[in-house]
Amino acid sequence: MGHKRRIVIITMLIILLIANSFAVYSQGLVFTDIEGHWAREYIEKIYNLNITSGYADATFRPNNSITGLETVAMASNLIGFDEGLHNYENDYVELFSEHGIPEWAKSRLAYLMVEEIIKEDELEGLIVNKTSQRAKRYEVANLIGRVLVNHADKSTRTIFSLPYKDEMFIPSTSRPYVDLMLVEGLLNSESNEGRFLPNDEITRAEVAKLVAIASELLDVSVEEDNGQTKQNEQDEQQGEDKTETIEAVLSGVVIANRSILTVFDDMNKQLLFDIHEDVVVEIDGEEAILKDLVKGQIVNLTIINGQIKEISAEENNEVINGYFRRFIRATTRNVLSITREDGTNETFIIPDGTIVRLNDREDALANFEEGDVVKIIANAEFVLEVEGRSKVKFIEGTITAKGTLSNPYIEIMTEDNGSEVIVVEENSRLTRDGRITTFAEIRISDEIKAELVYEKLIRLNASTVKRDVKGLVRRIVIGEQSFLMVETKDGVREEFEITENTFIEIDDRTSEIYDLRLSFNVELKIESNEVMRVITSAEIDPEIIRGEITFIHDDIGKIEISKSDGTIMQISVTSKTIYIGEAGERLTFRSLSVGDEISIRGTSSRGVFIADRIVIDKAN
Repeated sequence: MGHKRRIVIITMLIILLIANSFAVYSQGLVFTDIEGHWAREYIEKIYNLNITSGYADATFRPNNSITGLETVAMASNLIGFDEGLHNYENDYVELFSEHGIPEWAKSRLAYLMVEEIIKEDELEGLIVNKTSQRAKRYEVANLIGRVLVNHADKSTRTIFSLPYKDEMFIPSTSRPYVDLMLVEGLLNSESNEGRFLPNDEITRAEVAKLVAIASELLDVSVEEDNGQTKQNEQDEQQGEDKTETIEAVLSGVVIANRSILTVFDDMNKQLLFDIHEDVVVEIDGEEAILKDLVKGQIVNLTIINGQIKEISAEENNEVINGYFRRFIRATTRNVLSITREDGTNETFIIPDGTIVRLNDREDALANFEEGDVVKIIANAEFVLEVEGRSKVKFIEGTITAKGTLSNPYIEIMTEDNGSEVIVVEENSRLTRDGRITTFAEIRISDEIKAELVYEKLIRLNASTVKRDVKGLVRRIVIGEQSFLMVETKDGVREEFEITENTFIEIDDRTSEIYDLRLSFNVELKIESNEVMRVITSAEIDPEIIRGEITFIHDDIGKIEISKSDGTIMQISVTSKTIYIGEAGERLTFRSLSVGDEISIRGTSSRGVFIADRIVIDKAN
């Protein structure tokens, strides 16, 4: 669906997120999750006073904790905040910026500071690491206490004794307000087993009670319509069906004993309706059920006597690519602001259940940074999915492969065993062991820390990894690229490149790769998979080799065997070689046959393996 069908969010969106109340079209409609709750009376009271509007799914969530900024919203509504009259945020620009106060809360917070309800040193606890903090019981006591003192002409006492078992843990600045709230009936000293629990989080229901009782002390009232007019309208409508149709954006469906649907109209006002039990639902002209409806769909509703009888919905999904600007956490709804790829800015509502991923992992929008790449799937003004990629990305790991000078790239095994490929740009800054270097000097097995911006390498710091490897030479390759394969004592085989810079030492003499032989016992000094030094001796410790005879050279006293790994090895025998059969009997060289499985004990000298003893494990 294009922009023409999009429901426009008006300039006052952020304020409406806090102050909007549901438009109720059916009598007796309340929040769906407060039936039987001890705080229902208080919750309904502050709802009717427009102090709170709950959530878009027609819930209040009374047992959830409440954030400090949500209490700010309620307190400002309680004492009559008016956006047009009470605009003091320009007096606190630097202070609010320093403490990370979100845009939607600034005017309300400034109003409370002017009214001396919130003190400057209390701002520090509202936002931590860009996240709204949950309110503690003593903090709400300060807030409501000051409201009573400054707006209800109540006074705190200088001499008093608090009846709570944990009185000593209540901050001294909060005690007068706790005493005042006890005197005025907002608190009950017997609750929580006689403890105030000052540092515990406070629930939304508990705050609703405090605010509701405080509203009575402030003499806050609801503006009601003329009763006679209402009666006349009811008399006129009696016996008639009232039918209306509206087009709006679906914001939520609650399916229960009493099903409810909420929408936003073209003025971004939230409307709430009862759903008739025989409602007819269509999506894109096809028959559907309530469970098929999705937030953000454009819906045409037919409402008869305050209940929805027909719902016609249209899919409205749109994939949008752009860049993250900011995430605003509000009391009733959360808002995402992005910059599209064409440079235009746009704002979306984040409903409950939105899928959010950052760098291929489930995450929260609060962890996004300005400029991060985002792809969102939106349905009208509602975001269903957010896929993000950090603008700035840090990678740590070990180089497992690298490209060429004409195609410079490195493959990285990250600390969590993942894999990354980084293209080295011409202007990428490269250092190795603290010194500026070039791509050619970067080595496989170097440990690296890389910084990328929009997937382009900005800087890379490589560190040499030094280690020693000891074992037997199992393979020698001499050519344009020369290699040694070494088998360690635990059976692990590794292959190492021998370069012109590799120093080879045999029996304390400088040597060359041509002087190395299979089964030499070697010690390799390695830096990032490059062999810097090979130390060995022509003397070889006795070892046992097993394999199957594949050829016998009778005339020169040699045999060839195939080992379990498929390699072919020549074995020399001497007049001192001992031959033993399967039963332990002594044999001769001529007793050996092609296909015999044998074990050979011997030593190597200058690359020639000489057998001391040959045991036939299984004769052919």
